Amino acid sequence: MVNDFQTGTEEGWMHPISNPNSPVVTFNDGISGIGDSSLWVSADGQGGAGSRLLAVNRSVPWMGNVSPDVTAIEMDLKHVNAPDLKIRIAFGDTSGRGGTWYASQTAYNLNVANSGNWEHAIFNFSDLALVSGSAPLAAVLNNIAEVRILHSNINGFKGDSINAVFAVDNISAVPVPAAFWLFSSALLGLLGRKRQNLHK
Repeated sequence: MVNDFQTGTEEGWMHPISNPNSPVVTFNDGISGIGDSSLWVSADGQGGAGSRLLAVNRSVPWMGNVSPDVTAIEMDLKHVNAPDLKIRIAFGDTSGRGGTWYASQTAYNLNVANSGNWEHAIFNFSDLALVSGSAPLAAVLNNIAEVRILHSNINGFKGDSINAVFAVDNISAVPVPAAFWLFSSALLGLLGRKRQNLHK
């Protein structure tokens, strides 16, 4: 599974609060240029809805159990408008408030000096640290309800309030399993549909 935004939609990525700064697909701005799309994530830093720089996904295949093959998430990132940014990923076992959250201890530095250029980032699961709740990492990865890409100066899952924009493209698992979906819940659904087709 790769979120490359070639569908022309956000492919499940959104802001956790409905606001004018929800992520939007930008055409002809992906890493391959003309004909390639990317997702722009923005925040206004005004302190209300839309002030925090993050995008969340609560849809299949990001929900459910992580395939044992997957050890990291990779993506292409581009600094668009802001001070230097510290991009992290976070996984939660609940939608909305509460639950347990793990986030990247090591941020990917998206710097003004390289603004406008695409960069490749890899976020290893071995770098995830507990930031809220008490469930072990293995339990959270077996019951993911939400994935986040965010800017945060400290290890966290909420995102910092900032007036900024970054672009993201080609979000995928590492390694991409040859015979499996990213998350086993998606795989089980696929196998169920195949069985139904075989009996038609």
